[in-house]
Amino acid sequence: MDRAADSAVDGALESGVDEAPGPGAARSAGKRRAALVAAGAATIVLGLSVRALGEPAWAGPAGDALYAVMVYVAIAFLLPRKPRPLAALAALAACTAIELFQLTGIPAALASAWTPIRLVFGTTFGLFDLAAYAAGAAAGLAADAVISAAAGKAHSPAAQSRRARPRTGRGA
Repeated sequence: MDRAADSAVDGALESGVDEAPGPGAARSAGKRRAALVAAGAATIVLGLSVRALGEPAWAGPAGDALYAVMVYVAIAFLLPRKPRPLAALAALAACTAIELFQLTGIPAALASAWTPIRLVFGTTFGLFDLAAYAAGAAAGLAADAVISAAAGKAHSPAAQSRRARPRTGRGA
């Protein structure tokens, strides 16, 4: 890889995009989406478990943070080539909008008509929920960056060329 292409990829990685635009970008987006699906499933299971099995004092904030992680995962899945910080800000904005929507009483009314809607919209406004959402969006961003960096190292051109080289035995 020449220096200009190397620099473009480094700039894309620093901005939160997996790859510079090109033929490999679609492949990279697909790999990232697969990882996001797995992360989303794990987040849902963990979030429902925390709410069902945890002590209310910490389960509420933990569940709110995991909710924000799930919103981050959904946004990153839908827009895999957008910078990760943008996905985190969008997740925080969406969670904040939903929390403010609770002030109208509509989510509580919807939840009384159909209980599962409570998992999406909640029922009552909580100022401290906003802090949990910020922590969750930041955690989603950090986890996505770590997972993508680890996947990038495993799939980097240098790692691929090391795997492709034939091995020679000692003394041969």
